[in-house]
Amino acid sequence: MWIIGKGFNREYVSKCRYNYIYHDKYISQAVHGVLIQKFSFDVELIIANDCSTDRTDFVINDLLISHENSGWIKYTRHLSNKGPVGNSI
Repeated sequence: MWIIGKGFNREYVSKCRYNYIYHDKYISQAVHGVLIQKFSFDVELIIANDCSTDRTDFVINDLLISHENSGWIKYTRHLSNKGPVGNSI
C-alpha cells in the first residue's frame, strides 16, 4: 500500500509492507527495490513483522545497518502474532 500526502509543509509518500512467515526469501529484494529509487519528496517505508519465525528480522536489521537510505525504514517487530488487521495498525 502506498500513501501519498502533504503535511508539515512537505510532500511525502509512505509505503507499507506487512510481513508474515516465510517472506524472508523475498523481503530484501522488495525493500531494496524501494530504497534504490530516487524521489523529490520524503519517503517512509513502514515494515511490520508479525512475529515471523524466519530470518526476516535479521534481513531487515542488516538493511538498517548497511543501506544508505535505511533512514526511510520504520520497522516494527511484534512480539506476538497480531494477524493481518493487528499487524497493520
